[in-house]
Amino acid sequence: MKRKVYLIVVAITFLLGILHSTLTFVIYKKLAANALWFLGTGLALLFYSALNLIHIKHGGESDVRLLVRIVNVLMLLFITVSVRTLGVEGNPQVVVLVAAGILMIGLSFSN
Repeated sequence: MKRKVYLIVVAITFLLGILHSTLTFVIYKKLAANALWFLGTGLALLFYSALNLIHIKHGGESDVRLLVRIVNVLMLLFITVSVRTLGVEGNPQVVVLVAAGILMIGLSFSN
């Protein structure tokens, strides 16, 4: 059951990464610094998801567990600081992303 929940949370985060990356080209008409930061955040979400997927498959290896746990904590800190700085606390995708981040931390520490 835990594995299934973890996969669902990873899938949600992956989809948010795809959405964020794709929206870069809708929101920004040309590649400038803000567009690259926006795209980079979407890519970070994709890599964040991919790393957690690796953890699901190879979580028994101590170096994988350690790396994923560190990344999960750092990503949640990054998300929290970004949300506060940008003032987007009430946006639905932000609520989903923060909840997913909290769940991924908990799930990565529960094995």
